[in-house]
Amino acid sequence: MPRVVHRIMKGRTGRVRHRKKLSRKDHYSTTDDTVYVNLLKWITKNGFHGCSLSPAYFHDTGRGLKARKSIKPGDVIVSVPERLLITTTTALNSYLGPLIKSARPRLSPVQVLSTFLIAERSRGILSFWHPYIDVLPSEYNLPLYFTAKEVEMLPEHMKTAAEKQRHEIQTLFKSMELFLKRVEENLHISSGVFTYEAFRWAWCSVNTRCVYMLQAKNSELSADEDHYALVPFLDLLNHSADAQITAGYNAEKNCYEITSWNNYSKYDQVFICYGPHDNTKLMLEYGFVLPNNAHDVVLFNLDDVRAVLSVPHSEKNWQGKLKILKDHNLTSDLSCSIDGLSWSLITALKIVAMNYTELKKYKRSFSSMILQENELSAVVSGIAVCMIKKAMTSLEHTEAAYKRLGQSSGSRNQSMVLELIKQQKEILHINLEMLGTGTVT
Repeated sequence: MPRVVHRIMKGRTGRVRHRKKLSRKDHYSTTDDTVYVNLLKWITKNGFHGCSLSPAYFHDTGRGLKARKSIKPGDVIVSVPERLLITTTTALNSYLGPLIKSARPRLSPVQVLSTFLIAERSRGILSFWHPYIDVLPSEYNLPLYFTAKEVEMLPEHMKTAAEKQRHEIQTLFKSMELFLKRVEENLHISSGVFTYEAFRWAWCSVNTRCVYMLQAKNSELSADEDHYALVPFLDLLNHSADAQITAGYNAEKNCYEITSWNNYSKYDQVFICYGPHDNTKLMLEYGFVLPNNAHDVVLFNLDDVRAVLSVPHSEKNWQGKLKILKDHNLTSDLSCSIDGLSWSLITALKIVAMNYTELKKYKRSFSSMILQENELSAVVSGIAVCMIKKAMTSLEHTEAAYKRLGQSSGSRNQSMVLELIKQQKEILHINLEMLGTGTVT
């Protein structure tokens, strides 16, 4: 998913958590690894100049970019020339172009970029892109890299999303195996270069590091919207929900630019914002979670509601309520956050709590139902409390299991999952307090 948007404003209103300031002034050490030195030499040689940022290692976020001087709102913090951007045009104009154009079915932009990265990585130092590829992680912290046991033990909604993602990537790879074999044969690339493991790495590199840059429609690719670009150096910037930026391609200067609307002092870590994502989304798409994430939510589904009510799926009254919820698009965003229960969850619970007479009346006119969002009946509150307590128990069991797993084989994956669980438990506690007072938003 492209991670730089044109402008990110501040997040949720209402209940606000205490969050760290954007700066990380006291917690960095300069990164002088050879790979970063080579990256800077390479981009400078190819037209990159005048940047006010430099690579650094920060104890709380890992590698990132620090300010070499103070930065004021409206300052351009990075400007990368077009020749250093990797897009589908880059791949189509390369030695891979004829093979990509002849592929059937047509390849998607992500498949093209993934193929290009694998092929260029296999060329080693002979590749023009070697200094950039050399700084890319050899593996990622996404659930795609989790062990089967780690996935199996994830919180239920996260597990479902992780399994779906894994299946989609495996299917995507299988759909292009014949094409990749043709690439190996035609370009005399060693057999075994285009493996699933290599494709997983390349897909993660594109998914976690690309920026949004809409490309012209190309009939030689699939109908999928092409809005991906890999931008060397720029992708070292870390995420903060408080970062306010403008980002995009500058056609006059032929470069991709980011303008910051925050103040930074010299040596502060500089951030961009990938979007107002909850921790499940951040973990699934980018491989990290944020402590005190104001956009975090705990998700529910209708099966969670039905389980609390002990209603058989085939029960006629339940089927009628289910139809209403689906007809009015009330089956998504069944969640709670630090601001309380979502509107969709409140509405769904009110419908579920109706008796036969109320339901019959409601069916006649959807608009006749007046929702008092700050007032819930005892029945509706009771259902919500039971759902939240059940979710809390499930998270506690998962937390205990992950802690036991960590004692024998501790990993960053397990630490990340435990942080996600911690944040979700806090949200559930907040909502139990709200329901205790009869307030839901």
